[in-house]
Amino acid sequence: MNIIRSLAFFIATAVVAMAAPQHAVDPETIKDKVSITLGQKFHLKFKREGNELLQPGKYKGTDDDEASVMVTLDVTSSSPTRPPREGATRPYLVVLNNFKKTLTCRALARFKGSREFLEIGEGFGTILPGEGTTKCWDFDSRIEEVVLYQFALSANQSK
Repeated sequence: MNIIRSLAFFIATAVVAMAAPQHAVDPETIKDKVSITLGQKFHLKFKREGNELLQPGKYKGTDDDEASVMVTLDVTSSSPTRPPREGATRPYLVVLNNFKKTLTCRALARFKGSREFLEIGEGFGTILPGEGTTKCWDFDSRIEEVVLYQFALSANQSK
């Protein structure tokens, strides 16, 4: 009986922890950030101090620009399961790393109609050289803006 109670307590604790709201972050307090809104695609150049990437600046470039980062925030209808309706309604963020070192960064997302930005955590933020990372939200998620910040390069040189 104690095992069943312990298991029930563990399950209840896990459910409460997963349902806990994410903490909002004020992007105004963050230095060296860049904002992207739905439908945008651009490259970033930085002022580099060692492995820190400071003062990100947007510019139009090509996908093969060295020492840059390409960022896209758009919508798609792609899914491993059938979309709930026709048309592209699934927002996604892509960050491509054109540096010769592993890139790390953090991101905040804001939903349409909200002023709060929430941290994007799960599986986002470490990008190998020449590769990218994608964050895809559920269909009909109303992501309107993403703020990227804390850009840095790691010491490793290759994949």
